Amino acid sequence: LAYYYFFVLIVFVSGDNRHNSSDSRSWGTVPVSDVYGKGEYVIWSMYSTQEKPGFNFRWDRFFTSLL
Repeated sequence: LAYYYFFVLIVFVSGDNRHNSSDSRSWGTVPVSDVYGKGEYVIWSMYSTQEKPGFNFRWDRFFTSLL
């Protein structure tokens, strides 16, 4: 597992259909200064640590409102 540190605030933007969306996999990361608006809710949340590698779900954050 590799960790990357960025000194510029950038985000990876994911589309709504992982196989048919034009998103950061196609055109790269986006500077935070180019992002307008804000999120309304968390659809899913995952994490990975050295003690618990892989895709671990944060079930208590699924569909949580951010407003």
